[in-house]
Amino acid sequence: MKKGDFLVIFLILLISGLVAFFNTKNFMEKDTSGGKKVVISVDGKVFKEVELNKKTDEIIKIYNEFGHNEIIIKNERVFMEESDCKDKICLHMGKIFRVGDTIICLPHRLLVKIVADDNGGLDVVLK
Repeated sequence: MKKGDFLVIFLILLISGLVAFFNTKNFMEKDTSGGKKVVISVDGKVFKEVELNKKTDEIIKIYNEFGHNEIIIKNERVFMEESDCKDKICLHMGKIFRVGDTIICLPHRLLVKIVADDNGGLDVVLK
């Protein structure tokens, strides 16, 4: 291989990397605005629904026969701040912000999910 071949290969790899980086960046930023709500369910029943926008700043404390959880909604992010469950996996799930993201606390039968606010459109069309 000649020096020119290495240069062409290097340029192709560089351009591919840049395209992948910007596509990933745009994908991550797409779901961060408008039309979302947080649905909190305990033991399969909806406990509370909260609109998810920049103005939402709420602390939700849940006390029931399964245990205690504290959920914080701030800056269009949702995370579990406190839980008295044994394994504390729900605390390590991090902040969620995209439609479809969930935080689950199995010992307390708690599900926190972000859903799209618009219910009128089709999700999938199968033929």
